[in-house]
Amino acid sequence: MDNRVESLNKKIRQAEIKKIPYMVVVGENEKKTGTVTIRKKTGGNIREIKLKDFEKELKRVVDNREIKY
Repeated sequence: MDNRVESLNKKIRQAEIKKIPYMVVVGENEKKTGTVTIRKKTGGNIREIKLKDFEKELKRVVDNREIKY
């Protein structure tokens, strides 16, 4: 969790440099809708997904060691 007082763009850039496979953004909009916004390390792949669905997808990826960069 990156709760530093920095801009979102700066946090995303630093996560990409650190090669973090998934960035999960939870802000006020996501809290209201029960979703998370996901960005893959490779960039550009941004999507909003229900939290339950993301949990299932993440478990599948980890269980099958399917992280693709």
